[in-house]
Amino acid sequence: MADAANTELYYRDGRLFTGKPQFTEKGKPYTMEFKACGRCGGLGGGQQWAHTGWTCYQCGGTRGQNVDVKLYTAEKIAKMNAANEKRQAAKEAERAERAKQLENSRAARR
Repeated sequence: MADAANTELYYRDGRLFTGKPQFTEKGKPYTMEFKACGRCGGLGGGQQWAHTGWTCYQCGGTRGQNVDVKLYTAEKIAKMNAANEKRQAAKEAERAERAKQLENSRAARR
């Protein structure tokens, strides 16, 4: 995916990526971003842990970690969104069918 270096790349939520992407061994673009610890909120520790040394057990006091974030082309996002909409429509149709069957069985018991 060498062309990805010259095309506009986006995060999964549709935001434009403006930096320089890195590439996996398979040529897929990604970037590294810092994600704050979910337990201490990026503080590295807290008063509630004062009796054990103040350090957060989840991040070990590092305040979070760098995570890989995949990047996509506009076409790939459109394709993923279409597939997601198709799955959601199928789930809704299945839910409607179950509701119809339930209503029919209730009507038959009356």
